[in-house]
Amino acid sequence: MSLIKKAYKMIIALCLIFSLLLLTGCSDFDMSADEFISPPKAGGELYQIEQALKNSVTTAYTLKYPTAGEHRSAYILADLTGRGQKNFAMAFYSSINAENVTTMHLNLMKKVDASWISISDVSVAAVGIEKVELCDLDGDGVDEITVGWNIYAGLDKKVVAYRLSGAKLIPLMQEPYKSFLCCDLSGDGRKEIFVLTHDTDNALAKAKYFAFEGEKVSKISTCDIDGAVASFNEPVFGALTTGTPAIYVDAAKGTGMQTEILFIKDGELTSPMYLALASAAASPTYRNNTVVCSDINSDGYLDIPLIDPINNFNPQTDETLLVPTTRWCSYNGSTLTTTTLAVMDYTDGYYFELPPKWQQSTNVLMSVENRQRTVVLWNTETAEVISELVRVRTVSEAEWDIADNGYNGYYELARADGEVYAAMFSAYVGPEAITKDQFQKLFHLIG
Repeated sequence: MSLIKKAYKMIIALCLIFSLLLLTGCSDFDMSADEFISPPKAGGELYQIEQALKNSVTTAYTLKYPTAGEHRSAYILADLTGRGQKNFAMAFYSSINAENVTTMHLNLMKKVDASWISISDVSVAAVGIEKVELCDLDGDGVDEITVGWNIYAGLDKKVVAYRLSGAKLIPLMQEPYKSFLCCDLSGDGRKEIFVLTHDTDNALAKAKYFAFEGEKVSKISTCDIDGAVASFNEPVFGALTTGTPAIYVDAAKGTGMQTEILFIKDGELTSPMYLALASAAASPTYRNNTVVCSDINSDGYLDIPLIDPINNFNPQTDETLLVPTTRWCSYNGSTLTTTTLAVMDYTDGYYFELPPKWQQSTNVLMSVENRQRTVVLWNTETAEVISELVRVRTVSEAEWDIADNGYNGYYELARADGEVYAAMFSAYVGPEAITKDQFQKLFHLIG
């Protein structure tokens, strides 16, 4: 029998054994997700880094991978000298001691001449790693290392900032967190650490702002935000329309969503949307849907999707549903300003803007069966449809492209992912009428 046939039979036998172990649910066969991850054998420089780690760790270990953020590898290359060369490598792994206690490690390796050597190993009582960010906290042109450690089951987390001092990683700060973000919130050219905490049992939440002072990272300011929410999305760094750096945090509350907007004012972290709750039943950014902030008009500023009230309309037919309009608003630190008023179709993946001449005199009807939106001119006093203006319909490419497709009068707006988006205009010629070219500019695919 040839060597190839022998090897083939051996592989088949191993696969069968592995499958039987999985099917039997054997209690001794217990592997974590990280243990199942087995990347291809590394070559070149990565191989040298792997060997340097193996040579420095004397016990059994398992590589660990960040679950969020930009860096998702167990090995992360970094420039920790500010010379433009990534001559340092971080490796994240876990080990289990004789008492069956799991410990997380950050092993720092350095390239010396053409070889890699381990120079420092930091251990933390944790079970995993959520996120790693490299950011210059003191403004010297050299990155510090900020690590979000998963202490317990994703419920207890701690962010730690480290600085390389000689051959050691020195902790600069550590703080419990729900979410954290490195960004230049003060606008002074240095990165700071924004931390959000959430005590769901007591419905309390805080935003904290840490910056480099002296030889450590200290808490500069803190403010309350609405803790009576189900969950927070990850913070997004952006700016107010005045250019002031700001952080936007969407949060699920009740059946909808609201947005906290945080920025530095008079040297203190502030959240005006939370402050507005003192005199209102709901946040000014609350909306009865789960849509998050987005730069809808591509002007460089995040917009908040608020839902407009209906123009005095209650549809009487079973097949027709009313579609609310979405008012996308930017924020300048004191006022929410509408940037785009639109009809959003998240199911079919498009939206169209409502021009000013439609904003006070129209409603939009939806036919679910026909995948159609219809803009109608509406008499708010008599609650009656005066005229149709335009229909927008989603059709599969296969249906649209046949010779006699039954869509006479419709013309194509766009195509994407096997769908055709088409529009048909009515014969109405009043002041609210719109041309094909005008509507084409108002129509957009989402994403």
